[in-house]
Amino acid sequence: MRNKWKTSMALSVIMSIIVMLAAPAYAAQDAKQHAAAFRANFYVSTSGSDEWSGTLAEPNTTTTDGPFRTLGRAQEAVRSSIAAGMSADVVVAVREGTYEINETLSMTEEDSGRDGHQVVYRNYPGELPVLSAGKRLTDWTTEDGIVYEAKLDPSLSFDTMYENGARSIKARYPNQGAPREGYNHVSAYLKDTPKRAFAFASGDIPLMKDVSELEAVVWGGGPDGEWSWSRDTIGVDAVDFEKGTVTLKSDSTYELGKGSRYFVQGNLQLLDAPGEFYVDQAGGTLYYRPYKLPIANQTIVVPTLGRILSFVGSSAETPVQNLVWDGISVEHGDANTVQLGSDQEDGAVYLSNAKDIAIKNSRIENVGLTGIQASGYAQGIAVSGNEIGSIGNTGVRFNAPYATRSYVNKNNTIVNNHIYSTGQIFGSAAGLELANSGDSTIAHNRIHDTPRNAISLSATPINQSIGQQIEGTTVTEGNKLMFVQTKNNVFEYNDLSNANTDSQDTGLFYSWGLAMNNTFSHNYVHDSNIYFSFGYAVYLDDEAYQFTVADNLITHQQDAGEGQMRGSFFVKGIGNKLVNNVLANSPNAQSGFTTAQSCCSHGPTSGNDYVGNIFYNAGQSLYAHNGWAADVVANNDYNAFYQPNGKYILNNTTGAVTLADWQSVQNGAYDQHSVITDRLFANAAGEDFRLAYDSLARGLGIHSLDVSQMGLLPGYPFADAADKLDRVYVQANMELSGDALSLKDKQQAQLSVLGRTKNGYAIAVDHQHVSFKSDNAKVAGVNDLGVVRAGKAGKAKITVTVNRDGFVSKQELYVFVGDRLSDDVMQTPKQTLVLDETTSLHLYGQTALGQVMNLPGASISYRSSDESVVKVDAAGNLKAAALGSATVTATVKDKETGAVFRKQAVISVVTAKLNGLKATLEHKGLHPGESSPIRVTGTMSDDTDADLTKAAFAYVSDNEKVATVDAQGKVAITGTGSAYVTVTATLQNVTKTARIYLVTFAQEQLPASWKVASFGNASGTASFLDGRYTVSSNGYDVWGKADDFVYLYQNAHVEDGEELSVTAHIESVNNTNGNASSGVMLRSGTGDGDKHVHFRLLPSGDALIVYRTETGGESSYAYGLKFQYPEGGTIRLTKTDKVVTVSYLDTAKNEWVKLQDIAIDLGNDVLAGVGVFAQSDVLTESKISDLEVKVGK
Repeated sequence: MRNKWKTSMALSVIMSIIVMLAAPAYAAQDAKQHAAAFRANFYVSTSGSDEWSGTLAEPNTTTTDGPFRTLGRAQEAVRSSIAAGMSADVVVAVREGTYEINETLSMTEEDSGRDGHQVVYRNYPGELPVLSAGKRLTDWTTEDGIVYEAKLDPSLSFDTMYENGARSIKARYPNQGAPREGYNHVSAYLKDTPKRAFAFASGDIPLMKDVSELEAVVWGGGPDGEWSWSRDTIGVDAVDFEKGTVTLKSDSTYELGKGSRYFVQGNLQLLDAPGEFYVDQAGGTLYYRPYKLPIANQTIVVPTLGRILSFVGSSAETPVQNLVWDGISVEHGDANTVQLGSDQEDGAVYLSNAKDIAIKNSRIENVGLTGIQASGYAQGIAVSGNEIGSIGNTGVRFNAPYATRSYVNKNNTIVNNHIYSTGQIFGSAAGLELANSGDSTIAHNRIHDTPRNAISLSATPINQSIGQQIEGTTVTEGNKLMFVQTKNNVFEYNDLSNANTDSQDTGLFYSWGLAMNNTFSHNYVHDSNIYFSFGYAVYLDDEAYQFTVADNLITHQQDAGEGQMRGSFFVKGIGNKLVNNVLANSPNAQSGFTTAQSCCSHGPTSGNDYVGNIFYNAGQSLYAHNGWAADVVANNDYNAFYQPNGKYILNNTTGAVTLADWQSVQNGAYDQHSVITDRLFANAAGEDFRLAYDSLARGLGIHSLDVSQMGLLPGYPFADAADKLDRVYVQANMELSGDALSLKDKQQAQLSVLGRTKNGYAIAVDHQHVSFKSDNAKVAGVNDLGVVRAGKAGKAKITVTVNRDGFVSKQELYVFVGDRLSDDVMQTPKQTLVLDETTSLHLYGQTALGQVMNLPGASISYRSSDESVVKVDAAGNLKAAALGSATVTATVKDKETGAVFRKQAVISVVTAKLNGLKATLEHKGLHPGESSPIRVTGTMSDDTDADLTKAAFAYVSDNEKVATVDAQGKVAITGTGSAYVTVTATLQNVTKTARIYLVTFAQEQLPASWKVASFGNASGTASFLDGRYTVSSNGYDVWGKADDFVYLYQNAHVEDGEELSVTAHIESVNNTNGNASSGVMLRSGTGDGDKHVHFRLLPSGDALIVYRTETGGESSYAYGLKFQYPEGGTIRLTKTDKVVTVSYLDTAKNEWVKLQDIAIDLGNDVLAGVGVFAQSDVLTESKISDLEVKVGK
């Protein structure tokens, strides 16, 4: 039986925040009532005076007393009033208006609440005050009506500014565009100074007379230019326009290889677009091109501070504590972009040595640093109900030092915040980040529009430190967990979308380093794309340890974009559990669940569980395991799959190409109880992912997700009342099971509707906008208020229709009255076992009215007719004890009705059984009108060849317009297109399947001497036009002991002492899979396992050299180099006697460079050409030019 894992959350904390936010202090509807009853100790107003007492909410009639003018003066008053102790909370109420400051408002331990009470700085009810570090500019001059000038204090410098609440940017080239636009690319790798200098193409940087203030904003792409992990802003030391090189004043984080992205900024000559500015520091002049005119009507603000508000105690022993910041916006902050290192540890709101501080119901926007940064000792910090947007760096970041045993950043809550448009200055920023921070709850946040991760979790990569000392202690495998601080965090009910907009090798949720026992559950991860290179949705990178990833909905990944969404899940690490997740409607993703082995001493990937998940049209393949080993997965079962195209395939998993293969490897270790079914959800096409009442997923123990709770809480303070409805959810005052509600006779249920708007706000939909209708009122009637009353036994469908402001939606709810268990289904994955082999039975129920259930409350027992042959335990686990057979009986008793149901299975125990099946066509590369018998071979569980003479066979084609197959297994090609031919063999009650995927084409028309051959079960073709070949292939690989690919080749005879070469320019390889390949090949013959050398390019531009030196032997490989598309690479193999030389053309020097000599005897009659495979059923296509085979001395 499947194991179950449950996630937990800090319920008391969440509930207290829900209550706190349900009626925000400044809600417009009750502002007057609150204001009339409201009392504070001190007040601050823009009409006040710091000479007054500050104890009145507004000036008195004689204007002799009233509120303070500044928060600084209020702070002084509070300090004085609490110095001797507190007997009640002290409240400072801030009236409407903008409060400009040019020094950080700093809270220290002198400002702390004490004696069990808090100091509260909050908005006056119904009003929205702003704490601003900005200075408004109004005195403008212009010479041309386009660029305007304003005089500045020469001491004032800034890296950003704001116009009417929109960010303005430094003058730059290329100009800013949509995400990923506005960059040029490094034209060459300067290997002597790869971090300090880069090359640019002519015209990519405008000619400038003076570059002394110029800055380069660079994504160091590494030697190959692909990485986009960190974006740096670095001063320019020199530009050589003649040579096309830029020299920087300091190193970039990563090397600036060819293809790395960059732009330059900070020169008056670049000021050519609205919203750009340039500061002449020496002359004290700001040059600005406004977004709108006339400029006098615009609110233009320049920042004077980066850190606007701080809560910093003297030490961890004397923290600032017991303070509340409530309903006061923090805006108009700066960033010192050239000092990225220090600014990573700073924020517009900054906390350190802080405890029990609340920042809530406030807007943090238009700032240059991180929105809210809590560094070092920070405990009991509550960030809730805030709007955090237009942020220079990360939205919210909690961090502590790496490589330490000190655990100081913990027990914090980040709940019900809207975080968006982050990383506007520091491009590698996240929406929310925890770094060496633990035991915290991150829930009900909506995070979107982030250049990198929506949520980032990082930790010390402690595996890399084994053998080293940290704080005087040597790190060992046994004690390494002592150094983990990123632990026990709960991320739940968050809404994450549109992340990864300007980077790669990333995920919406991302973890790196040894993060331990963290939970990511009940999150809505949706509508996000990878625009270049690759990424994932949920990405557990190096050293992930014992994560629980459960009950998440991941949908609409890679609906657009040119990059590779490699998977909804990616795991590197140990003991991670992925349970009860729904992956849906992401057909362009490459895979669902992916793993890889780590490098660089990060430790293994092993012991991970993938159990009880639903894969519904969620990628081209179900699984992709890079660096597969048997211990990568511990438990992999009880999953449900549906692919509209009927293709259930795997990538990069040794011995498994199809789901059927996967279920056979390791003698049936994986997905034994998993099912393929399209009956899963109420309405997947309509994004209604409630489990249908008859969903087979229920029988596997999968439960329905409550998507309505994923995202912001009802009563979110900054919800837009005018925002239109986008989706609705039917709820009840009792437990719903997907689209089903079970009632007893005369029982009642109250239905209601929760809506989510286009921007994710939760609203209760009034009954005036909802109608209810039952199709069988005798079973279950429903009134206009949504009250359902059960009648006679049966099934009724309640249709709930919402019609509000032009939004119309219908949802169906099935009400079952008096339904009873009527039968059970027993899954028996293996009815034939070998000695000591185990398997498990799984039971689920079906009711009289068609519901599928996981037998809740039923009594289940098992019995074997002969325990000496087959043993069975109380959980239905079987073990083969001796040769023979036994009948196993499962008995189910419905405790409510007393009904008893029995199922039986005959289990045979044998010495060996059929373990694998392989089917190939005897004649490859068939065209219409041609035919071929199928050759079927099998292997037994003891690795011997199977004797299939007594096997029963069945053959099926899924598209007879392309291929038919008769009862004897003869395939006839009837047309062009694609078809699956499935072969089923049953031997000793063991059934295995194999499939051949055919893609047929018309006969090729190629230049003389060129021909096309298919190896393995690959299909494909080749064409020639205007000097260029196009080769298409769905082959799986050239690797292992036998190959599966399409080969465009010539036969060549070479005498001893002669040279044979094949040369080609590989222009492109379509990215059907990251390992799809096209490259030159020399081969000893037409057998699948013949000797060969294959020098190939991948879609990434990486080159790989693969060779097999013995017929039927294993393959070896070596890395080549990196090419860039669209240039591609010109590559060559040269055979001289028993050596093949691998080389490429260095186009910059126009000379051939040798990479490697391979000792291999290919003989005198050799095949020479280009081999292509897709590592997918989807055809890849490769464009090839300058293809030439030469023989000579």
